[in-house]
Amino acid sequence: KVLGLNPSRMIEVLPGRIHDLQARLDERVPLLLPQLTSGCRTSGDVMACFGLQTEGIELHLSTSEAAALNWRGPDFIRQGPQGTDLKPATKWGLALHLLASVNVTGNPATGVSNTILLDVAI
Repeated sequence: KVLGLNPSRMIEVLPGRIHDLQARLDERVPLLLPQLTSGCRTSGDVMACFGLQTEGIELHLSTSEAAALNWRGPDFIRQGPQGTDLKPATKWGLALHLLASVNVTGNPATGVSNTILLDVAI
């Protein structure tokens, strides 16, 4: 999931058909699902939008990655590669989350901020 590319939305990136060898090359792209951030628990903890326990989280600076990072989890992944709910619960995968705040060069004309927040489920 990515926060910061658009000030009012979070984007969830799922594998989609990227690993589908039967699909045409132009169809083998990730699935991008925009999500509103209005459901966030608190504006003081923007990472709360990821739906993880992030209150009081301390991100650790990693100068080699130009980011601040922290691991969270384990947590169950409840969605499949196409964004559909996995049922029954025995199909849920256990994952760790790499949370990151990355300082990127922003372009004020596009409205992109200088910081993006990432939640990468592994």
